Amino acid sequence: MSADPSASPLDRHASPVRARGQIPGLAVASFVLGVLAILTAILVVPGILLGIVGLVLGLTGRGNAKRAGQPIHWMATAGSILSGLAILGAVVLVAIAAAS
Repeated sequence: MSADPSASPLDRHASPVRARGQIPGLAVASFVLGVLAILTAILVVPGILLGIVGLVLGLTGRGNAKRAGQPIHWMATAGSILSGLAILGAVVLVAIAAAS
């Protein structure tokens, strides 16, 4: 069985799942949302909402990387931490406002 001469050599090879040096999208999204959540935590509702979404994306990104046997990217960890801090800060502000 001979190969079709009109076929591209790229058609015979599978594409890589993740190229070396490429940053996973969930990690970047988590980090960006974590930073935005920290910045908007004083507004409480946006801080909590962005924090929850960022936390979920960060933990999902870390879980996917661990399951695939890939190194966990620092952005996923940082996004999870920043999102958690934003949620905590917003809850503390609500508690302070309720106490006064």
